[in-house]
Amino acid sequence: MPYRGLPGVNHLAYEVADVEALCERLKSAGYKDSTLPNAHPQRKRRYFYDLESNDWELVQYLSQNPAERNDYELPDR
Repeated sequence: MPYRGLPGVNHLAYEVADVEALCERLKSAGYKDSTLPNAHPQRKRRYFYDLESNDWELVQYLSQNPAERNDYELPDR
């Protein structure tokens, strides 16, 4: 199980063009949600466990401005 205090990679992250479409494909392939969906005004993020319990983060940026895309002062909703 990931995130149990052991050293190593805790999740894999990828930037995608359409996070919702990819989420549907992952669900149909047997992946399970690992956290509640969250969204930021300038990005959408979703997390899934694959069949071996690896955690995957998918992020879709809604802005081309790096300062907006990477603003962690604003909470995800």
